[in-house]
Amino acid sequence: MGYTVPEYFEANRRLAKTISEAQRMENQRPPYCQARMVSDRVENAANRVSEFIEIFTWETRNTDLIRTAFVDIARNLRRQIVCLRENGCWPDHFNGTANRFQLQEDVSVAFLKALYSNGRHTPRIDIKSTDVAWDYSRIEQYLLDMERQLRHATFDNLLEAVTYYEKSDVLLRFIFKFLDNEKILLK
Repeated sequence: MGYTVPEYFEANRRLAKTISEAQRMENQRPPYCQARMVSDRVENAANRVSEFIEIFTWETRNTDLIRTAFVDIARNLRRQIVCLRENGCWPDHFNGTANRFQLQEDVSVAFLKALYSNGRHTPRIDIKSTDVAWDYSRIEQYLLDMERQLRHATFDNLLEAVTYYEKSDVLLRFIFKFLDNEKILLK
């Protein structure tokens, strides 16, 4: 096995799944040998994630490509939003689909693809327009903040880039969930 970003995320998923299985078995009061086997699986999964973390903390200059790709994606999206506003339209949070979170998913996937490619690929997202007004200012601010944070920053290692992606993705999901809960996203 290698030590790529997709494999890191897969190792994290396996660890979460194994911990969940262990908790389920703990509630069922399994025989000692089963509990020990599950405990060993949790330990192995945790060790695999720890290996990734150690390797991803090695200093490298390649991660600046990731930072640059993130900035380019955020800048491109903000330009599109400004252009839509100037034309009297709003960004379509459905982004041309039936999924009211499609825009959030498209943005998240673009950043993830840039991360997976180690910044060598900067995906372009085309934001569809709508005539339906809604308050997208939090999304625009999210993109502006990302540009500002990363403009003069550095990722000294891959773990910093992965951590930044994970935090910003959680924030983006939170923003869209908040907008949905506040009924700002029209259904």
